[in-house]
Amino acid sequence: MVAPPHNESAEGAGPRRRWPWILLTLLVFLAGLSAWAIKPLPTWARDKAGVELSRVLERPVTLAQLELGLFPPRVEIKGFRVLEKQGARPSFSFDSLTTEIDWASVSKKYPIIKSLKITKPEIALTRYADGQTSVDDLIKKFIERPRSDKVAQFSIANIELEQGAVLLQDDTVKSKHGISELSLKLPFVSSLVVDQEVWVKPALKFKLDERLIEAQAESLPFDGTHRSRLKVNIEPFELAPWLAYWPKTALVAPLKARLQSAFSIDFAQTGKTQLLIAGSVKLADMALKQALTTVVFDRMDVQAEHWSWMPSSCARLSASLRPGELL
Repeated sequence: MVAPPHNESAEGAGPRRRWPWILLTLLVFLAGLSAWAIKPLPTWARDKAGVELSRVLERPVTLAQLELGLFPPRVEIKGFRVLEKQGARPSFSFDSLTTEIDWASVSKKYPIIKSLKITKPEIALTRYADGQTSVDDLIKKFIERPRSDKVAQFSIANIELEQGAVLLQDDTVKSKHGISELSLKLPFVSSLVVDQEVWVKPALKFKLDERLIEAQAESLPFDGTHRSRLKVNIEPFELAPWLAYWPKTALVAPLKARLQSAFSIDFAQTGKTQLLIAGSVKLADMALKQALTTVVFDRMDVQAEHWSWMPSSCARLSASLRPGELL
């Protein structure tokens, strides 16, 4: 009897035809797993997180939604609120916090955050008539916490904060102040050893009592010199609402003034600390009064241009002063 011919291509065709189906099945499985993973956690898990945070902070904490993702690994919190200990007003809240985690965190055994974004964070601080603040207990708890000699290892990159706000209510002087449109960008914050030549360029912008303040910096934080520069620009800013904090025992008290400034701060450590502050500042429409008596100056303008200051053994202060008209 003659054996039938052996057809290798026919035998291998079956497994080769199955591979696309296996791959498709795997992709469908992963897509389903990913779709499941980004769904909100059950209500009991969200509430459990709120209860635990309430216990730690000793004030009511609520979360509207808590989500976990696997591809990529991430955590998202929505509708987060912490109420004041003495009252029902929120003391801290944000619309959403989204963070993407690097899988390397598992093998490194410390958190490696690839991105962190917080939208519409709001902080409300109150200083009561007795001088106490609404966060004194949290500050005390932080100061008195057990200390550890071990430095915590972590790395957080691509930090973004947008549409932030800070509300300040001071019952001791019966005043309110507000920071709005707060935005902050930080390339990274890390306790790990990284490339010493990496420049970090954070940026901060906000409105204080509706006046824009911008700050930009560049730094070599891991270089031995810690070379850094900070640039600050302050739009014309009315100081009158803040003069309630002027020392009552001062011989001269300002009644009003409008501040405008642009300056830079340069810092480096090359054997000894080097610090240089330079820029311009203008005080317009300023009025001064001698304590409990009459007005000394009214509607005075003072401007210092191209000034610089270097704190050292040969400290210098150079400025061009141009006093305005005294009326």
